[in-house]
Amino acid sequence: MLRALSWIISIVLLAVAVIFSVNHRQPVTVDLWPLPMEVAPPLYVLVLVGIFLGFVVGGTTTWLSQGRHRRRARERRYRMERLERDLQTTQRKLDALRRENRPDTGEQPRVGAAPNDPEALPPSQAQA
Repeated sequence: MLRALSWIISIVLLAVAVIFSVNHRQPVTVDLWPLPMEVAPPLYVLVLVGIFLGFVVGGTTTWLSQGRHRRRARERRYRMERLERDLQTTQRKLDALRRENRPDTGEQPRVGAAPNDPEALPPSQAQA
């Protein structure tokens, strides 16, 4: 839906630019003051070049002003990736310790349970 709306707006703006260009073909004299030079492009060329330059300058200014936000997002992404790697490493170490400390019955004690808690021990040790 949003893509269709974008296309409709773009087509309307293109139609307006074409109509403007057709209706404003008369030449306009532009005096480049410090230089002894005059040019006479059609009016629509001056307007469309002005709009384009405004778009480029505005986009560049916005992009440069958002640099600190992009840097912060990049730093946070790197930190998140590092923390995820650390978490995976810690989980692998925990799994290895669990396998190493598993009783011969094949049952695994609950992690975080109190040592005297009968539910934490395998049934063979809980009854003793």
